[in-house]
Amino acid sequence: MNAWKFYVVKEIRDNYYLVLLKNICLEKVYNKKYYYSKFSELEIFMKYFKVNKLDQLIDCIFESPEDDPLEALDLFKVQIKNNFKYVTPKDEELYDRAAEALSKMETPDFSDILKKDLLIAFNKIFSENNINLKWLERFTYKINKYSGKRIKLVKCLLKTNENGVNHFFLLSKNGEIKKIIIKPDLKPICFV
Repeated sequence: MNAWKFYVVKEIRDNYYLVLLKNICLEKVYNKKYYYSKFSELEIFMKYFKVNKLDQLIDCIFESPEDDPLEALDLFKVQIKNNFKYVTPKDEELYDRAAEALSKMETPDFSDILKKDLLIAFNKIFSENNINLKWLERFTYKINKYSGKRIKLVKCLLKTNENGVNHFFLLSKNGEIKKIIIKPDLKPICFV
């Protein structure tokens, strides 16, 4: 188990903060592994430690089995959100959560899921930068089912960029159309 201390918490631009952690066991500050966050994302730590200001987080300590500071902070956040009862969800549970959110034309909320679990689950639906068509068929069916057949998901474009392949889709409801991306990433489904 590692003991982590908030070492630096400072605003770097409007509502964005830099967070550095120190591994107390190793007496090492991870300057190259830092966490950028919006104030709203840091509030969970403030509530947990019962502090009113961000700079009061400095010197607050938490434990984590993780050796990497970013993974330690992510696990701590997820544990807080899950009342310290986090269980790795099954991939299908994550896909269902995504389908349910999209059936309401909303972005899926995965803030209570470990980033590495999310990445693993959504990497599984891709093979050589192509989305698994059977998965896509089931996913489209679920969106349609959850929405009472009012929402349609239609593949419209495949685009390659420096980060790999993004699959663009149109989500439509009664003439309203939103463009979404499905990709093997920490934010696997997002509106464009």
